[in-house]
Amino acid sequence: MRISAKERADFVAVLQPVVPLESELILYGSRVDDQALGGDIDLVLVVSDTQAKEHLEKQRLALLVKWKARIGDQRIDFSVITRDQAQNEPFWRQSLQKAVVLARF
Repeated sequence: MRISAKERADFVAVLQPVVPLESELILYGSRVDDQALGGDIDLVLVVSDTQAKEHLEKQRLALLVKWKARIGDQRIDFSVITRDQAQNEPFWRQSLQKAVVLARF
C-alpha cells in the first residue's frame, strides 16, 4: 500500500466527525499495489444507505479541501457509495476485489 501512516490517519481524522457508523473507508486502484508507480489516491467511502450517501456527497468538496490541507496537493479521487452499489455494480465489484480497508467507523 503506497500511502503513509500519516496520510491514512489524516484521511480518517477528517472523516471521523461526519461519517455515519457502519461505514468503511477503502483505498483502491494503483496505490494498493506496492510495485506500481505514481497514480492518484483512489478512495471510496462505503455507507449503509442512500440518505447517508447523499449527505456525504454534499460535503465532498469540503472533505477534499481538508485532506489537501493536511497531506499536500495530491490528486485524490473520492467517491461515496452504498453497500448495495459496492456489491452490485460491476465497476465497484471489480475495483474493490484488491482494495484495502483503511478504516471502519
